[in-house]
Amino acid sequence: FSQPLNIQGMARDHDGNMLPDGTYNFVFRLYTASTGGTAAWTENQSLSVTNGVFSANMGAVTDMNSLNFNNDHWLSLEIGSNGELSPRTKLVVTPYALLAAQSGVTNVYPSSGSVGVGTTSPDTKLSVIGKVRAANASNENEFTQIGHGGSHGYIRTEGDGRLLIQHDHNTKLSIESGGDVGINIENPEEKLHINNGNIYLGQGGNNADYGKITWDLNNGAPTDYHWIGYDSDIDPWWMILQTHSSEGVRIRTSQDGDILIAGGSNNDQTGVGRGVKLIGDLRVDDRIYQQVGSDEVKQWKLHDFDNFDSGNEGWTGAASDGRYNCGGSIYGGRDEAAASEVLRKSWTPPSGTQFIKIEMEVYALDSWDNEIFFVYKEGNWKNNMEAFRSPRIHHSNGQNLCSRSDYADRYINVVIFGEWDGSGNVTIAVDAHLNGNSHDESFGVDNVAFYVR
Repeated sequence: FSQPLNIQGMARDHDGNMLPDGTYNFVFRLYTASTGGTAAWTENQSLSVTNGVFSANMGAVTDMNSLNFNNDHWLSLEIGSNGELSPRTKLVVTPYALLAAQSGVTNVYPSSGSVGVGTTSPDTKLSVIGKVRAANASNENEFTQIGHGGSHGYIRTEGDGRLLIQHDHNTKLSIESGGDVGINIENPEEKLHINNGNIYLGQGGNNADYGKITWDLNNGAPTDYHWIGYDSDIDPWWMILQTHSSEGVRIRTSQDGDILIAGGSNNDQTGVGRGVKLIGDLRVDDRIYQQVGSDEVKQWKLHDFDNFDSGNEGWTGAASDGRYNCGGSIYGGRDEAAASEVLRKSWTPPSGTQFIKIEMEVYALDSWDNEIFFVYKEGNWKNNMEAFRSPRIHHSNGQNLCSRSDYADRYINVVIFGEWDGSGNVTIAVDAHLNGNSHDESFGVDNVAFYVR
């Protein structure tokens, strides 16, 4: 018996008192009698005792291979110098429970040869009656068979590497040595070959209208539909991919109708060589390229957008909190940005960026008196420079947006362009030439969009 036996107990002396916490020498002995005799097995271990409790794996130091657990054994224990404790304890569960699970007149577990479960005469290396029969590796015509009653279902392997799953001698699934898969066919001709049937999705059932993928050529008529997902009875949903030389390519769903149309000689919406018509919004997670002559021109992609609803969005330079309520949060504003503040945002464009475009709203609040603001490019632009200078702004022109009600306010839409040198952060800076404090006149930014190309 090669597995260790786990034992736990309370460590006490001859008077029944728990031993103090510490490390003790334990001697385990197994006898073939409840009293007397010579120990059939002995093992010494140094074990910790905590709150009177110890735990050990018997056999971890001295194996038990010489013991015959078909016979009864009694365990004795000696702790430190307290002598061998008595009476001995009879082993009644472990390892006998393991041995009992392997017993039975219909099972055989030899040290070599064939193994049988449910039979003492297995005719293969592993034979499980009623459940599994494993193949004999020496003969490619002997195969693993799974069967019950008269169903005769089995899995067959052959010497050329092919795997077949069959029922009543009819092939249900075939996997060829080269990777081709066949359903209801033994010799698939493609990577996936389905014989005599569709692929059904969803609820299943006998109704042919349930979810499926099917190619219906319709004898060459201009309605070659490729259906994906269809259920006419329960919450109908479907998508059709239609392809034909005269109708072009059309994608439509039950909820949205046509969502994409392209090409087709009879197509009155796009036609041959007239591109693609997209019905609805387009979301692109990467760049869009436009063909201009022989060149591909990248279109602008929105990389980031700051509206300051949930924080300062990485902007710096305002006096304290950074944000001010002006019909919604802006960065800067009254008590936040005036003559001594410069509002900045630094960020790293994504890899592959060459050009940058920034659109923003710059607010001029309260008592501006023919004063101006500036927008600068700083950091790793190819050219750091003043990128925008506002016209002179006066508090009498505009409308009151927020802050002091006795002055008109203005905001100006600013757009700047530039080229990135590709090496690090770029910075946008907004400054205003004001002569008052931020409680009297101020500036801020909002709705800042960062585009890359």
